[in-house]
Amino acid sequence: MGAGYHHTCALTPAGAIVCWGRNDYSQVSDAPTGTGYTALSGGGYHACAIDTLGVIECWGDDTYGQVSDAPTGTGYTAVTAGWYHSCALDSSGTIECWGWDDYGQVSDAP
Repeated sequence: MGAGYHHTCALTPAGAIVCWGRNDYSQVSDAPTGTGYTALSGGGYHACAIDTLGVIECWGDDTYGQVSDAPTGTGYTAVTAGWYHSCALDSSGTIECWGWDDYGQVSDAP
């Protein structure tokens, strides 16, 4: 389950994403369809999820690239969404962050 500012998302037992709450940035209506998602996190006005291949998919507000700048590829094992940024962990232990970087929350990632 992941809670954003005015929205919440959860995974069903089949790995489908269900979101509810305010939808002013399509953070509810643009949630991915289908099953096979293993993790998710809600940010300020966006959310991100990981599927069984370790692919990250984000949706909602993209003002600072918190959706469009999500890493591509496979092998991601965890994701967490902040107010206007997100970070993910890949299977090798590398942290990758994207989105707004006003306080180094993206560029200072170890």
